[in-house]
Amino acid sequence: TVDSNVQHAHERLVRVHPVFTALRRLGCKIMHPDFSHVVPRPETGAMARQCLSALGSSGAQREPLSQRESQAIFHFFADSHRVAGQALEGPDLAALKKLPIFETRVGSFVSLSEGECFVCPTSVTVDAPSEQLLLHQEPALYRALGVTELDDTAMFERFVLPRFASLSLPQQTQACAQIKRNWGVIKERPSLVDSLKTTPFVCMHGNLLRADQLLDPQNKLLSSIFGGDPMFPTAPFASDEWLVILRHLGLQSNIDADLFLLCARRVHRSFAAARTSGSPALTNETLENAGALVKHLIACFSALQSSVFCGAVADIAFVPVEMPVSLDLPEGSPLWNASASPR
Repeated sequence: TVDSNVQHAHERLVRVHPVFTALRRLGCKIMHPDFSHVVPRPETGAMARQCLSALGSSGAQREPLSQRESQAIFHFFADSHRVAGQALEGPDLAALKKLPIFETRVGSFVSLSEGECFVCPTSVTVDAPSEQLLLHQEPALYRALGVTELDDTAMFERFVLPRFASLSLPQQTQACAQIKRNWGVIKERPSLVDSLKTTPFVCMHGNLLRADQLLDPQNKLLSSIFGGDPMFPTAPFASDEWLVILRHLGLQSNIDADLFLLCARRVHRSFAAARTSGSPALTNETLENAGALVKHLIACFSALQSSVFCGAVADIAFVPVEMPVSLDLPEGSPLWNASASPR
């Protein structure tokens, strides 16, 4: 008869349909088709809430789901959530989070109660923990469940930058390219900027340095005093575009008290080296740098001065002076050409 055929079809549906088999494996009781004529079939949204209510209160042991079952039950709840006026909320969402039906980008299935999970656009390629990065689908349901969607920059901040030092050289190069490419977005995120300031990511002669450990090559006084020292960014970080970024991250462009003392000591060492080498050109260059440094001291003294600074700078011989030509100076004196060296 027609009724018996319908009943057999219902029985088969309950027995083989992945939504029903998944619900049974998860511990949800399924009504036998024999009673379908007694209890009216609820709307999809109401059915979903009833299932979640049953699953939330069930103490039955759950069986593992197949990939087909996990995908089917996920889409069942997602479809129900999309129905106008039938969106899941409160306890329903709490019960849903506990189900291991959320597919990751590597094809495994996890529950949202196992730890923090994320989604990101499919265009974003990043080496993130496989069990945390979910397949990008059903955004409305994931928003309701509190799953955060991360963009390219957020993924970089969370998963790439913290382990920058352990990345291979090609991966570090790729990460730096990402910083440069996304700088317009990065500079508007204070937490990421702060992280970049404390992360050594500038490759210098095989070592990784922070931006604040380097000097700005476009500061003429710094480039003149430290011109021969490995204290300036090298390619590719020496480009104008990179220098703008590095200045934002702490590249030393302005000569503050600490950097002034460093300059003064470098001038002192340079003059000693010039004396040893006997090079008039090197001596003249050092005296010019010393004069420029003194001019900077005079111009910026109000900003530089402190008792600590004044005490430290007073002990450094970096001031060029003119000595009377009548002095009987021995040959090889540091006061070359009647111009006194830093004292």
